[in-house]
Amino acid sequence: MADDDCGILVLTNKQTLHMQSAERLVRLLEMFTKPRVLLAAENNYTWARLILQSMNNLVQFQMDSNVHLVYTLVRHSEAIFKVASLNHCRSPSPQNHSPPTAR
Repeated sequence: MADDDCGILVLTNKQTLHMQSAERLVRLLEMFTKPRVLLAAENNYTWARLILQSMNNLVQFQMDSNVHLVYTLVRHSEAIFKVASLNHCRSPSPQNHSPPTAR
């Protein structure tokens, strides 16, 4: 795990998110899941995945103490549905999809 990932790991182990923290986390997710940001750098999808995993863990295992996050996710449900509807943007590489050869 890279040093940059440690902040997300700490966030996942946080017991309670305040309203402002929950709002910023969802906005961060919105930023990293924009297609132009996802495609801007090779590693940006990793940040989006880590944020989603952190939010999932907070809701799944600590929902009682993270009502602010649940409320923020409901308020920003449109952004969550946009993430769910993202298409795979990478074009297939020619070496992986060569035409079949006759035997």
